[in-house]
Amino acid sequence: MDYQFYGQQQNPRRSGRMEFYSMVLGIIALVTFCTLYSPLICGSLAIVFALLSRGGEATFAPRARAGLTTGSIAVGLVVFLCAFSVIYVLVFYGSVENMLIQTEDIVRPMYERLGIDYDMLLQSYR
Repeated sequence: MDYQFYGQQQNPRRSGRMEFYSMVLGIIALVTFCTLYSPLICGSLAIVFALLSRGGEATFAPRARAGLTTGSIAVGLVVFLCAFSVIYVLVFYGSVENMLIQTEDIVRPMYERLGIDYDMLLQSYR
């Protein structure tokens, strides 16, 4: 006689912990996508844990799918923001050196109004 079990039987090769860690790391990566290193590390780990949690099966568990999705979105957003920043500097300033020169032209008068010698301040950091 066949017995019907309530719910779904989990494959012993699947890892519930990796599914959970994938989901949590994906959420952390998505929340911190404006920083540079945190979403790259957490998002990459979320993707790896989601792939490893399958246990040789062809489908993902819902938590692993959520971790894979959020981790991929976060990594994609960070790569897009970095590329956008580089393109922005190159289009509007021509080079990073021109951006630094224009920034110095803006910052120097502000320091002089405060009575701080800008050249002396730069010497202290070199």
